[in-house]
Amino acid sequence: MKYTILFLRSLSLLTYLMLMLALSSCRENMDSEIINTATSPKTRATSSNEIGAGGICGTPAPEPPSWFFTRSTSGLNYSTAYVFKIYTHIIRSSSGVGLDKSEISSTILETLNSYYGETNLSFTLMGSEYIDSDEFNLLSEANAKLVFSLNSHSNAIDIYIFSSGENLGNLAGLAQTIPATACLIRNGTYANRSTLIHEVGHCLGLYHTHHGTSANEGGIAELVDGSNSAIAGDYITDTPADPGRWSWMENYSGVGVDANGDTYQPDPWNIMSYSGYARNKLTQKQVERIFSTITNNSSLRNAAWSVGTGRISGSSYIDNSSVYSIEVPDGYSVDWKIRCDTYTNRTGTLTSSYMYFTGKEITLTNKNPQAVSQCYTFDVTVTTPKGYVFHTSKTVRHVLFSANTGLLEWRSESGKGNYSGQIKLSLPPSSSPIKVYQGGNLYFYYEDASGGYSVTEPSIYNFEITGSTAFTKMPGGNHAFSCLQNATANNSELLLHVFINGRRTIMSIPYQILR
Repeated sequence: MKYTILFLRSLSLLTYLMLMLALSSCRENMDSEIINTATSPKTRATSSNEIGAGGICGTPAPEPPSWFFTRSTSGLNYSTAYVFKIYTHIIRSSSGVGLDKSEISSTILETLNSYYGETNLSFTLMGSEYIDSDEFNLLSEANAKLVFSLNSHSNAIDIYIFSSGENLGNLAGLAQTIPATACLIRNGTYANRSTLIHEVGHCLGLYHTHHGTSANEGGIAELVDGSNSAIAGDYITDTPADPGRWSWMENYSGVGVDANGDTYQPDPWNIMSYSGYARNKLTQKQVERIFSTITNNSSLRNAAWSVGTGRISGSSYIDNSSVYSIEVPDGYSVDWKIRCDTYTNRTGTLTSSYMYFTGKEITLTNKNPQAVSQCYTFDVTVTTPKGYVFHTSKTVRHVLFSANTGLLEWRSESGKGNYSGQIKLSLPPSSSPIKVYQGGNLYFYYEDASGGYSVTEPSIYNFEITGSTAFTKMPGGNHAFSCLQNATANNSELLLHVFINGRRTIMSIPYQILR
């Protein structure tokens, strides 16, 4: 008995050593597969294990559209948010055995809004249905995309969830393409984890972080130094190069280099990776790519509606001081950068100064209220607790009637002819009269060096005529007048009242009424 026990112990130790040797050899072979000795950035690393969260993603990766490579403005506008409608399709057995649509739809909605929170994207349930079919509930991985033909919508993102999924092999999820408005999820378990977020990320225009760099995907390999990141990998410049090499224990193996000999350092937390971690991260540029995709893809725009949020409240004209605020959730930080341009003439001569504030509400004080032409440009940065950065802007002016910085013009129109001209602002006014035909229309325009314009800012600028009964103001027009059909054809003068934010300037203007 004693020898038997010793023999078994020896056998166990031998078995263990043989197993470790086999694993070591296997690991060594796998490591050697992705050691990149090529000099071309198109050389891709071989991924030994691309399993993320227990299964693979089968989303096809088409060539990106051309607008991916055009320069876009940095940052996001906090004033625009999108609400996506989703429709859930619960695939059950022919006898109706499977997931509960109310429960799974609620889980999906909660998961989407939780993961995409603070990105100015949210999701709402448009509807749900059961698809009771053994044929579809037991689809194979090769035929899984057939579900996209079932009751799809042109105004929502369709999400198909299998109750069984037992024949899907290693497939955890699949988006129809990139971008898309349909995806499928293996079962209810995957609908409550990062797999759902991953597939919706594809729908919104995101590629795998290992796209191009892993041998199993097309595209161009991304270099670790990021020098080609805009045209290679996932086409996102702030996601590190990822060869897609993750071990069964969800750790990056740390072996393998790019074409420059640099070691990869991928981010295991990014939701578009295959790390298998509890992925929960989107980068700033990924969020920007999502918004660009929505802008450039009509199908996604049809599946969502935009809403105004976080606009800057406050007057668009300032005299001495004014209060401005922006509504953001608690925990968001708000930083204000305000540039004040002061103009002294119409040729563009100006001086600039800057002011900085923090918080949801500020009081802006005009340090030079006697200046005749000022333009305040607001750049407000909103940073969410997750670190996403948004911008919103506003233009505020301070304008006084001035011959140095202002331009006053007129125009008359009628079936008999049109006239136009400029009114000299320095006194006395120009001796050239305004000409208008009986029954014609007369318009005045004031433009300031700061960019203020009476046509586009009617709440700030207004005109009145007194001293003549030949003209009546058009309804709803701050600068438009009608000449009476029976007005006396003669030369005379009128008093033109120019209002800028309630401040009045009166000018005596000669005019001529023509038959």
